[in-house]
Amino acid sequence: MLASYYDKYLFRGTTLEDLPDDSKSEGPRFVLNATNLQTGKLFRFSRPYAGDYTVGLWRNPTTRLADVVAASSAYPPTLSPYTAAPSGKFDESTKGPDHREIFRKELWLTDGGVYDNLGLETAWKRYRTVLVSDAGAPLGVDREPHRNWVQQAIWVSDIVDDQVRELRKRQLIDGYERHARKGSYWGIRSDVASYGLPNPFPFPRESIERARNVPTRLAALDEATQADLINWGYVIADTALRKWMYQHQQEPKWLPVT
Repeated sequence: MLASYYDKYLFRGTTLEDLPDDSKSEGPRFVLNATNLQTGKLFRFSRPYAGDYTVGLWRNPTTRLADVVAASSAYPPTLSPYTAAPSGKFDESTKGPDHREIFRKELWLTDGGVYDNLGLETAWKRYRTVLVSDAGAPLGVDREPHRNWVQQAIWVSDIVDDQVRELRKRQLIDGYERHARKGSYWGIRSDVASYGLPNPFPFPRESIERARNVPTRLAALDEATQADLINWGYVIADTALRKWMYQHQQEPKWLPVT
């Protein structure tokens, strides 16, 4: 149902084949991540291939973008698992230890953030410049954790997820500090002042706080909240990029949503 809405309102029948072809310099390669529930590994969708390195790659997939995004955003347990047959031609030369037919006939996928919430692994092994935008809010505190099994299991899962995210973030920052990678990190909870940029774009503190405190949810957002999120994302990204990547870039003149 989610995929059908994505297709109706956003993607209108487009597939992975409609993404830019980076081999012809049409644009960047877009990679959308999901997590393979069968193997516990990252599953990548892109124009030239889709696959899990322990299973193998399907070349030239024709999957609808609506289905790809539905799999990538299949938040557990509400929207997970997303099941579908893979598309494209399986490349026998890429088959891994889990290439058995049961793993190639039907995909069982969940949110890409389950495996890698920052999406780092996709770029980390191939590129020296890595830019990370993190819209995930850090874990808060719970003064009286639940005793019932279901809610306690959810809380424990959140703790595990938060620690994995922090470990990947530390890996990223350490890479910057050791000059093993170039780039910048910014998150929804980042503080403009901590970057030390002399001329950050001015943005009201009350709007920042409203954007930071929007809970993860599936409900529609009102226009004012959407504007706060879009504008705050723009401001903090601009701050991080002009500080660490584009020092000679002029500050922007206006916000995306006015």
